[in-house]
Amino acid sequence: MKLKFPLLIFFSVLFANTLKAQNISPYRFSLGAKILSYNEQMAVPNSDFNNNDYQLNSVTGIIFKVRNNMYSFRGGVDYLKQKDNNSAPDCPTCPGYTGANEQLKVGVGFEREFFYYNVRPVIGLDVFYFRSEYNGKIVPPSGVLSSVENIRNGAGFTPFIGVKIYPMDRITISATANFNGIWFHEKIQNTLGATMIKTSVPATTRYETYFNPLGGLTLLYNFGSLED
Repeated sequence: MKLKFPLLIFFSVLFANTLKAQNISPYRFSLGAKILSYNEQMAVPNSDFNNNDYQLNSVTGIIFKVRNNMYSFRGGVDYLKQKDNNSAPDCPTCPGYTGANEQLKVGVGFEREFFYYNVRPVIGLDVFYFRSEYNGKIVPPSGVLSSVENIRNGAGFTPFIGVKIYPMDRITISATANFNGIWFHEKIQNTLGATMIKTSVPATTRYETYFNPLGGLTLLYNFGSLED
């Protein structure tokens, strides 16, 4: 009985404004920002990012949508810059790393909502261009400083599923989980200390996948009536 009462209140609040939500005129355009994400990172060799740890990031992208009934066509840009500063490693034989990793994604896609409620399931698919660039320095125990440059260019796709919430007129909050599949070309170049001798690792092209439990928590502002 103690559990049923809070659940009853929750669902009553959730669906109390269903008729009101149906009467709210949909808007043609939406503009917003990805304010939070929790994503699996791409491993970068010879850096502190050489793992597939999950990372929490804030304000990483913008998104624009054009609505047609329950469908929306979308485009967006994601940009993320991460810095590593492990110049004092934990063990005597571990190298130290300093540098920065930048990632850019430019994509387009579509999404489909279900039901005219304040809370709506949503599914969709994006395709995107991807580029990342890491520039850093390695300080091995021997003390011979070297620098490394890692550049990746590619393309990918992102199917996603999530939920949209309409807390008030013109405002939408969405949260999605997604899967990234990326084909990319990778080029790595090392420069040895003061000698400036450059060596390149043979370039590779490969496909990798990543799961993002929170691909994005997005806040949107809706405008432009469909009746115009």
